[in-house]
Amino acid sequence: IFSSSNALGSVPHREIFLAGHSLTLDNVSTYLEGSSGSLGGLGGTEKELLPTIYAGGYPGTAVGAGASLVLQNSNSETMFQGIYLGHGTEGDQKVPYSGGAVLAMDCPVIVRDGVYSRENNAAGISVTGNGYAKTKMFYGNANTTLTVKQASLEKAVVEQVGKIVLDDNAYLALQTADLNHVSLKNNACLDLNGIPDPVVKGGFEGGNGLLVLNAQGMLDIKGTVTGTTTVQTSYRNIAGTISHGKVYITAVPGQAVAKNFVLSQKHAENGFSLVYKQGQWTAYRNYQDVLRIGSIEAVNASGTVDLNRIWQKTDENLFCDVVWRDAGGAVIGEDVVEDEGLYDTGYVVAIRTDYWESEDPDVLAKVDWYNQIFLISSDTRPGRYHFLAEEGAQAGDYTFLFCSEWIENELMTVADVKALKETVGASMQVRFTFSPESTEKPDPPQPEEKPDAPAPEEKPTAPPVHVHQYVEQVTREATCTNKGIRTYRCSGCNDSYTREIPVTAHQAVTDPAKEATCTEIGKTQGSHCAVCGTVIQAQQTLPKKEHRLETQVKRATLKADGSIASVCRECGMVSGKSVISRPKTIKLSTDSFVYNGQQRKPSVKVTDKNGKVIDSRNYTVSYGNHKNVGNAVATVRFKGNYEGTLKKTFTIVPKTTSLKLTSKKKSFTVKWKKQGTQTDGYIIEYSTSSRFTKKTTGSVKVANKNVTSKTVKKVKGNKKYYVRICTYKIVRVNGKKITLRSEWSKTRTVRTGK
Repeated sequence: IFSSSNALGSVPHREIFLAGHSLTLDNVSTYLEGSSGSLGGLGGTEKELLPTIYAGGYPGTAVGAGASLVLQNSNSETMFQGIYLGHGTEGDQKVPYSGGAVLAMDCPVIVRDGVYSRENNAAGISVTGNGYAKTKMFYGNANTTLTVKQASLEKAVVEQVGKIVLDDNAYLALQTADLNHVSLKNNACLDLNGIPDPVVKGGFEGGNGLLVLNAQGMLDIKGTVTGTTTVQTSYRNIAGTISHGKVYITAVPGQAVAKNFVLSQKHAENGFSLVYKQGQWTAYRNYQDVLRIGSIEAVNASGTVDLNRIWQKTDENLFCDVVWRDAGGAVIGEDVVEDEGLYDTGYVVAIRTDYWESEDPDVLAKVDWYNQIFLISSDTRPGRYHFLAEEGAQAGDYTFLFCSEWIENELMTVADVKALKETVGASMQVRFTFSPESTEKPDPPQPEEKPDAPAPEEKPTAPPVHVHQYVEQVTREATCTNKGIRTYRCSGCNDSYTREIPVTAHQAVTDPAKEATCTEIGKTQGSHCAVCGTVIQAQQTLPKKEHRLETQVKRATLKADGSIASVCRECGMVSGKSVISRPKTIKLSTDSFVYNGQQRKPSVKVTDKNGKVIDSRNYTVSYGNHKNVGNAVATVRFKGNYEGTLKKTFTIVPKTTSLKLTSKKKSFTVKWKKQGTQTDGYIIEYSTSSRFTKKTTGSVKVANKNVTSKTVKKVKGNKKYYVRICTYKIVRVNGKKITLRSEWSKTRTVRTGK
């Protein structure tokens, strides 16, 4: 029992020191009532007398290096003011602690001021047990890991914790958005509904967990995303509303894949799916997105490739360049190429060239057609792919086939590969060799050339009688500023005398004229002396010219903003510049039409990244598959100040019909008006509830559009039933069959006979 209080102005001391060692509190009660309880006579003002735990030591004590606290089998009176796994001297000369620390606690534990591990170089905190945890505030650093198993934490505050691990049906509902690394697995739930736009600064590790987001917000992940996580809005137990076309999660392109996040079953039953494109997961209703490759260009392929240079590595000089275009001719972006793996073995096949070109039945049955050589995207140049040879790679002539559709069937024989011929958009031939190592040797060194031997010295002869022979030499040139000197020296006895050379005229040099520009002044032609620099004809200054401005437009693309600027044609000076925000969103006047035999064309509104509407003069709109029942598409092709193409799908559903009901004994007959156009059949629903709840509703499918009546049997007698009907049609999208229904008819009622 800790009975210290602040009565009579005293400083309370209710502290437990781990001293860097381990402590286990098993079913320990630490609560003591304050002034209104057992110590009321002392005049204290505290309502509770609770201890505080410090990982370090009491002043002057020795401290270990492994602080550990276990709180187990706790009860409603296992209460603390605060737990400090790391701390300084705290003003009263405590022995500080910053080493590794471990805290394990169960749900009933109450820590009023929270758990602190900001000072630790490593800290592991775990909250376990069934039920709602009473401690909800945790303050850590990048070296802190908070693990929650089975327990539920609502309205929790978790700040600066390096990693949050939710496992084994754990539930964590946060009030703050200070998230670093998150691990969510084994039916655990992270509830971020209370945070409109949360940010995860690190990675997000999924593993069969549930993520709850704000219906109007968006989660932004800065690190790598792994695993698969289910997503829904608003509530943990009941999925909230979801908006068609809204981005709910963003991540760094290249550090995430589509399967990382999927919608909950409730959202999926309502026709929604979560579509991943270029780092964004967007919710769509009745979404059908099909990547259609229009053409493929494979160029600049290395003709001969030495397998020694690409054996389990790539060589920057051995490559091919590939461009994929969609059905409209637009280049498919690098993010889509990477996400879809268009250069991987699902789309690209390497076959022996002689097999590919042969129609011999024996060759068609061969199974040794392939080679263990693959394409790897370049890290530095988009659209470039390097060769990589793995174990089993063979030398020989091979043809790479680039297919416009995913290769669904297993390729066993040459005949299987040849069956892909209609989908081959491009091909290239490469010869693979195993080159021997170089055996060239350097040329042997040549012998050094020896210099010629010096000629033998000649013996001098006796000098003749001396006669002066003077030689003239200019020893100082005359200039335009100084006289020169001419020296006469006897070649025999070195006797000499000098004479002056008069000054010369200035040596005029032209100073060329310089035309004035909009950035520099000009000058007229002049001249000066090349020797002394004297100005002979002075140059005159010409003033700067006016800038020659013209409007330059950089078109906005789907990935980057554009601009409009006034630029000088002479110097490039920019005078005024405005941004053209990149296009981002297409919104249709409606996402669904009822078939009427006419082409359906919803109106289109295009907005940029800031939500501003883009003038329709900057794009054209075309429609495809927009008459019959199925998924239609509106294509926006930009022009003017924009470039690129955006698409938006909408649905054309069958026309509905009307019904009449006739009561019978423990049954009733449904008759309806035939809808024979763009219809495959009818679906009848009947229910004892006007709301057609799942448990009270049955259905009958009539798979013949020409049938116009159906008797519903095996229903209760003398019972009122609500009945409605719709038409349906089965269409094929991306090779898969989907069923599109009309709207429900007007609900009618019938009471069955006894």
